[in-house]
Amino acid sequence: MTKILITNDDGIDAEGIANLIEAMRPLGDLVVFAPATEQSGVGVSLTLFNPVNVEKHIFPCKTAAHKIHGTPADCVRLALHLLGDEKPDLIVSGINRGANLGRYVLSSGTIGAVIEGSFRGIPGIAFSDSNYKIPRYKDFQEYARSIAAHVLEHPLPDHTILNVNFPSKPVKGIRLTRQGLGHWSEKLVSHDPSSFAFYGDLSLDNEHPDAEVSLLEEGFVTASPIRIFEMTHDNHLSDHKEHFEAKLNPN
Repeated sequence: MTKILITNDDGIDAEGIANLIEAMRPLGDLVVFAPATEQSGVGVSLTLFNPVNVEKHIFPCKTAAHKIHGTPADCVRLALHLLGDEKPDLIVSGINRGANLGRYVLSSGTIGAVIEGSFRGIPGIAFSDSNYKIPRYKDFQEYARSIAAHVLEHPLPDHTILNVNFPSKPVKGIRLTRQGLGHWSEKLVSHDPSSFAFYGDLSLDNEHPDAEVSLLEEGFVTASPIRIFEMTHDNHLSDHKEHFEAKLNPN
């Protein structure tokens, strides 16, 4: 039977993960490992040098789960160790409150969880609702289920995750598209001489009309395949290797 690992970065008590459980229930056997507290913005960070504590957790829908006192990536690596030979066929993360787009996907704990799974050979999908103030998780259960079912039937390439964002507007359809350029336009605010905070908004300048940010703004569900693999810049390596080594190695 298909086994699906569910996690998130908003914490195990978040409304989004309860809706993701409901979305995935018809697709197979579910196992939940999710953070005890919100872990937004931690990316693929891991807990090092300290124990990661685990508690049993039961959802109102009676799905058994594990509450992990660690990061989303901790949840995945712990789950894969504890499950032993019963490795999941798919990892799904979310549904996150707020979009995960563009160049900041690596900061997202939602996406960090599925990246950790990809490192360990398990395909994954990150789901996010772009409406942070009034998320519509229940409205997107069927979309999440359909996308996950498609990925199970048509597996992602090795070292590839799927980043899915749901729009704030009425849904026009679903688009498989490329990652956008979106980034945060930051403003640093000082509360006192030793305390600072970052504020800002997502900058959408110079977005391609067929990339995820533009399509999401139009009302499409966007799904972006992101390759997580060896990241060497091959052209730079080949163009500069000889000169670099000649200049920096002693004669």
